[in-house]
Amino acid sequence: MIQIFLAISSAFMLTLSFPKPGWDILAWFALMPLLYICSKQISFFKLMFLGLLTGLFHYLSLLYWIIHALSILIHLPIVYGVILFVIISLYLSIYPLLFMIVANRLCNHPIKAIILLPVSWVSLEYIRTYCVTGFPWGLLGYTQYKNTSIIQISNITGVYGVSYLIVLGNISVFLLAMALLKRTWHGNKIKWVSASGGMILFMSLLFMAFLYGQHCINSLDIKIKAYPMKRFSVIQGNIDQTIKWDPKYTRASEKKYLNLSLSQAKYQPDLIIWPETALTFYFQKKGSNSNKIKQFIRVSKTDFLIGSPAYFKDSNDNYTFYNRAYLIEKDGKTKDQYDKYHLVPFGEYIPWQFGFSFLKKFVEGENNFSPGKKLQPIKWKNYHIAVQICYEIIFPNLCRKIVKKNSNLIVNITNDAWFGKTSAPYQHFSMAVFRAVENKRVLIRSANTGISGLIDPVGRIIVETPIYEDIAKTFKAPLIDDQSIYTRYGDLFSFFCIFITGLIIAIDFTLVNLRIWGHHNFFGYTQKI
Repeated sequence: MIQIFLAISSAFMLTLSFPKPGWDILAWFALMPLLYICSKQISFFKLMFLGLLTGLFHYLSLLYWIIHALSILIHLPIVYGVILFVIISLYLSIYPLLFMIVANRLCNHPIKAIILLPVSWVSLEYIRTYCVTGFPWGLLGYTQYKNTSIIQISNITGVYGVSYLIVLGNISVFLLAMALLKRTWHGNKIKWVSASGGMILFMSLLFMAFLYGQHCINSLDIKIKAYPMKRFSVIQGNIDQTIKWDPKYTRASEKKYLNLSLSQAKYQPDLIIWPETALTFYFQKKGSNSNKIKQFIRVSKTDFLIGSPAYFKDSNDNYTFYNRAYLIEKDGKTKDQYDKYHLVPFGEYIPWQFGFSFLKKFVEGENNFSPGKKLQPIKWKNYHIAVQICYEIIFPNLCRKIVKKNSNLIVNITNDAWFGKTSAPYQHFSMAVFRAVENKRVLIRSANTGISGLIDPVGRIIVETPIYEDIAKTFKAPLIDDQSIYTRYGDLFSFFCIFITGLIIAIDFTLVNLRIWGHHNFFGYTQKI
């Protein structure tokens, strides 16, 4: 019973460290109950049960909004919504389970735990980012999005470097506490050398991260004055998802966006940004709706970036549909466009249709979207804008790739209305902070129901709007051309962690007779030291 309590405690501490409530300090201790479980001899099947239990309680409490999104806002019957939610949570629970297996079966010595556990956690997070359709929501590093100094290491390691520090902190503090209490790790006495060594390593890396972060912040504050500044307006239309795609409300939605844009004319913005699918009709199609928007743009004498569904018709009259962002210049002509590259599964397309084809009729919007064919920034004046539509912003490498193509600014347009008034909009926004830091770029966010805002290149939130309010904001932002180490070279840190994890596991299973690592009967858990 105590082990079940510890597993659930870890699960809820992890959840509470994310917004909301965002008690980020909990992340530095959340894994300790799990580590206590893993420090004892336990059957493999009990370990599996506790690992899955931890994952389920964590993801069911962190991602509860999925039922709201699937069942209410896209009108999926509650039964289907619950089934999909449980399937997603079960899949995600595999990752904490694998971490516990590594801790319990492969870390028979404290020093090995200090080395292996942080890199194995990062390896699992990286795999989760790409495995199946990819779902890097709730990576551990995101809990620290308000700790500006610490998260600057992301411009070298990506968000994964922050996750590494947190796991290292958990294992180091845990081993020190166990040594003070004269407890054992896998039946072995924890020596002060091991416990203090881990703590010294953690504190050294944390201090170095802090110093590096302060250097980045101070350096940027000096450099930023040399970059060209432009005025940007973000429009938060606050269109209810339940009426968004209803043709009867198209005119009213248009009018709201036009009026909010007009309210910012006195600030003379260089670019006005509307959210994802702000226009629910096909802007490319000639007609009164499109003409009205173009005429307004011509009169306003301002460039616009607008989200709209789009289509391509081939010679056989087959249609392909896209979630698109248009760059429309002040003369009303479309200068450039970007089609969403990474779509939301079950929201914009149905994956594995052989098993989930019955869900297709529930997908919101005009049709089942297709992914864009090119990952290219939008050209605007003499600059380039890395547009990320909605869900794309949670993928570090996707944003990095488009910024690397000489993008001077990141713009995230999104429709978070389908989250409702849950913690999801806040979780989504926190991930955008890391894309700004990783790439040393200003990030501007225009969200239908919020959170819209401005994040500077070191992750400071300059503007943050409340959710579910009609809002228009104008602000200045620099257009930057320097590239961070992460932008240039990508996930080298994650690859290094995967290599170290694989190497240690290979040694453990290949050289089982070496006394330094011990001997394992994997499922029965016996050791010979």
